[in-house]
Amino acid sequence: MLISIFKYYLTFVFICCFFTPVLYAQQTLVYTDINSQYKAATEYYELGNYSLAQYHFEQLIHKNPDVLSELQHTSPIL
Repeated sequence: MLISIFKYYLTFVFICCFFTPVLYAQQTLVYTDINSQYKAATEYYELGNYSLAQYHFEQLIHKNPDVLSELQHTSPIL
């Protein structure tokens, strides 16, 4: 009886140790949504906090360089 429990325990430990590192989680939309960063940057700009708006625009451009052409057409500060 004790040996069979030990075998199940070792099997469980083996599965946890060798298959768990393969699992990856998907980032939530809060961290990957480009529109939320753009919205935050434009809100800071409208409030008059230009340095913080510039920081958010620069972070947005750094994460996605393709968005620069869109920002040049729509943003009042670029």
